Amino acid sequence: MSKSPCNQRCVHCLGVFGTLTWDHIPPESWYPDTTPEMMEKWKVPCCYTCNQELSKIEKELLIKMGLCIAPDRTEAQGIADKALRSLKPELGKGERDKAHRAKARQKVFRHMMKFQDKIASGVLPNFGPYESSEEPIAVLIPAEYVERFSKKLVRGFTYIIDGEYIEEDYVIDVFFVQDEAANESVQLIDKHGITYNQGPGLIVKRAVAADDSKSAMWAISIWDKFKIYATVEKR
Repeated sequence: MSKSPCNQRCVHCLGVFGTLTWDHIPPESWYPDTTPEMMEKWKVPCCYTCNQELSKIEKELLIKMGLCIAPDRTEAQGIADKALRSLKPELGKGERDKAHRAKARQKVFRHMMKFQDKIASGVLPNFGPYESSEEPIAVLIPAEYVERFSKKLVRGFTYIIDGEYIEEDYVIDVFFVQDEAANESVQLIDKHGITYNQGPGLIVKRAVAADDSKSAMWAISIWDKFKIYATVEKR
């Protein structure tokens, strides 16, 4: 990894710090095994606090979403295995790591429940419910985690593509809808925007407003499963 950035602003909180760290967009662990080896993993300057907070969120989302992904998907190859391995104490590198894995395992079990119709409205699109001979299991994830992670991606990709920050006079809205409900927006982005392909596990699409280079529509696909739609607009 290259030297830590200095005297820059954090892409996420916009604070100015003498020394920052790097934040990968998305996290390195989120790239599937099918990602080309020579592909550059995008990263942005980030303060220590944001890095730690986001890392916690990303680890929980990776585990819980990874448990809900078929292991043979090309776009997500190796993700399900990462999720399962992180919950096995016997694979820990030391006693502390083993204890951490055991704690994470217990937390996931606490957040599992039998799927019921009354929670169907809260299901993340493309993650079920599925037709199965067995009674489906739901894994609960905090809505604020999904939203914060999604906004991190939009801020990060904006910096990577333009070298610009999304300032406080702009607002990011994120949406999670079924594919058919997003067709019209995706068609507009495809027609007027640019697609950035980071291997089979990450596809980023953006269309920028003609009169404001920071206002944009986004369509982000991770593992061809976790799909985020977002807008950036002046307040």
